[in-house]
Amino acid sequence: MANGFDYWLDVHDPILPTIAGANIPSPFKETIIAAIVEMALLNATHLIAVHTSQSHSSLWVPYEIGRAKSRDIWSAQVSGWFQPGKVAPIAGEYTWLMERLSLRAEIERWLRAQSVDRPGCCIEPHRAWVSDEPIEYRLPDE
Repeated sequence: MANGFDYWLDVHDPILPTIAGANIPSPFKETIIAAIVEMALLNATHLIAVHTSQSHSSLWVPYEIGRAKSRDIWSAQVSGWFQPGKVAPIAGEYTWLMERLSLRAEIERWLRAQSVDRPGCCIEPHRAWVSDEPIEYRLPDE
């Protein structure tokens, strides 16, 4: 990531597609997938949930936010990027308990604030693993 943060993104995880395509009976396959996601959340200090017109129906998004969020009512360590004009009005009420972002500048401000508020917690001199063909997310500049 351009800002030097290590990250985990399910679509960059090389193990998830292998498990998803493996001939593993239920509920073992689902348990392994859930455990991979859970380990990523346990190892994270912060979370940015990506809210798109497809993700609002995901059962994972509310769980991931709840798992990563601090126990305070409002948590600065969790934020959500909302596809402009499409998702924020239909997002769950729980999204008001975190930063709501829609512009690249807002995300960069939030990332800077996290690294200043907790020096050394997030920025590492190396990058987390990424796939050979990373998926590119295009965020609006305005």
